[in-house]
Amino acid sequence: MALLTVYDLRQDHQRVSWVQEATRITKDLGLEPTHGLFGSAEWWRNIESKRLPLIQVSGIVTDIYSVGEAEHPEFTMVDEAGIESSWTREANRIEDDDLYVIGRRVEVDYVLQRRRLDLTDLGIDLTEKSLVSVRIDVSRSRAYRYRSSLRYSDEAELERPRMI
Repeated sequence: MALLTVYDLRQDHQRVSWVQEATRITKDLGLEPTHGLFGSAEWWRNIESKRLPLIQVSGIVTDIYSVGEAEHPEFTMVDEAGIESSWTREANRIEDDDLYVIGRRVEVDYVLQRRRLDLTDLGIDLTEKSLVSVRIDVSRSRAYRYRSSLRYSDEAELERPRMI
């Protein structure tokens, strides 16, 4: 199985910056800095030391869709136990969003963080699943070179350079 990392929070400087700013300048937005400020060196050390547990779920992509007026991209997966979960469709490179394909194997790493805003009256849990990384099985894909890195694509679906 050839798993390709399509999203890594360490490379998502914009998201880290937004969450950190919301946490620093508001009382209601952002995440409680229980293990350090989100995405900070302290936060990553707490993940590495397992004080902030990194949870991994793997399964098969069952749906790809957008939510709301802002067309927020998401995907649904079902794990080996048959449990379905939905996730934001993140990709560090825009072209890698095409790798989210129904039927593909996917692995998601996340941590549980406490939201600052209490929405329990609306039935929304205080716990946020903060996405850390997403890997997609591209073993049946063709390899190609994109800029300076080796990437993968489905021959029939993507029009990209295929030079190795």
